[in-house]
Parts: sequence; C-alpha cells; structure tokens
Amino acid sequence: MNLQEFLDSGQRNAWVKEKNGLHIYVRRAQRLIGESSEKTLDLANISLPGSKKGKGVFTAWLRDYLEPLAASLGLTVYVESLQNTDLYKFLIRNGYTLSPDLYNPVPSVFKRPKEEPHDLSPCVPL
Repeated sequence: MNLQEFLDSGQRNAWVKEKNGLHIYVRRAQRLIGESSEKTLDLANISLPGSKKGKGVFTAWLRDYLEPLAASLGLTVYVESLQNTDLYKFLIRNGYTLSPDLYNPVPSVFKRPKEEPHDLSPCVPL
C-alpha cells in the first residue's frame, strides 16, 4: 500500500511503501500542538535501503509529494522522534517547527499547511 492508498483506505495507521524504496509507518492523528488541536499525518518511522540513504530520496518525496498532498487535505505533517541530526536540520531550514513536547527528549517537528514556522517554546518569565 502506498500513501495515497492509505489515505483513501480510512485506516488509522499502516506501513506504506513508495516506488522510490521508502517504507514509512504513517498515522492519522489528532494532536495538541501548542494550544491548538490539529489533524495530523504522522511519520513515525522512516526506512530506506542503505544504497539510497543520504541521497535526498526522503526529502524530495516529502517536499514534492507529501507536503502538497497533506496541505490539500488540510493536514499538519508531523515527523516524530527525529534521531538523524542532518534530517532535523533540513526540516527546520524548510519550514518545520520544533514541537513543544516536554515529555519526549528526542525532537519532533511539524509543518502546518501553508503557514510560516513560529516559536512554540514555553515562555519563561524573566
């Protein structure tokens, strides 16, 4: 099943396989981000054959396919528990915002449809 088939299926979560070799565990969710409850498309696990890692396969798919598709459906893209520093930096440079999840020490990021990133870090009184 690819991403479009998953979205058409009504399933809540599944492993999807794309033609470019990506295997991604995706989830439809309702998340509290800041003070807003949002419908999200979560990317919970991303797997790519070793020969394709570090070559922009995932980031191209994300930018050229997933983000426009999610935006057309009004879904926030949520990439959880990022353990790859280079991917984290790429996502932040490309409009993703650090999630204000105080309970997970591994960063997660999100991108709302057609919105500029903003700081959601907790306010600390001076």
